[in-house]
Amino acid sequence: MTRVILLLLVLVPVASAAEELPEITSVAYFQTYDDSLGYAEFRALPSSEQLNRREKARLWIGHSKEAVAASRGLATSRGAHAVTAGEQRTSLLNALNAAATAGGYCPYMAEAWLQYAKVANYLGQPRTALACLAHAEKTIPYERSEDRQDENRVERHRLR
Repeated sequence: MTRVILLLLVLVPVASAAEELPEITSVAYFQTYDDSLGYAEFRALPSSEQLNRREKARLWIGHSKEAVAASRGLATSRGAHAVTAGEQRTSLLNALNAAATAGGYCPYMAEAWLQYAKVANYLGQPRTALACLAHAEKTIPYERSEDRQDENRVERHRLR
C-alpha cells in the first residue's frame, strides 16, 4: 500500500543581490515523503542526487500533464469522455499539486515552473502564474541544452 503525505508548499526563493524572485503563494501541495528544496539547498546536493531529483521532477511533470488531459476528458486511462465541472477542477488541482511537487524536487528545472504556471492560469491564479514565470526565467539558463533553453523561452513567452 502506497501512502502519500500532503504538505503545504510555499516556495520562498533565495534572494539574490540583484533581484528577489516572487514568493509562490498558491495552495498547492507537495505530494511526497521527500522535502521540498529551495535553490540553495538543491545546489548544495551532490550531482548524483541532483540528477536523481531531476528525474523525479520529470515524472511529476508527466503526472501534471496527465491530470490536465484528464480535466479535458482526455485521460489516457479512460480514453475520451465527458467530465463534470467538479471533475475538471479536481483534475486541475491534482495537476497543480503535481507541478508544485516537480518544482520542489528540482527548483532549477524551468519545465516544472512552466507547467506550474500553465495550470495556475487554468485555475484562474494569475499571481501564482506570474511568480512561476519569474522563476522559470531565472532557471532557463541552467538548462544544458540550448535547444531546451529556446523551447522553454518560447513557452514562457506564450504563457505571459
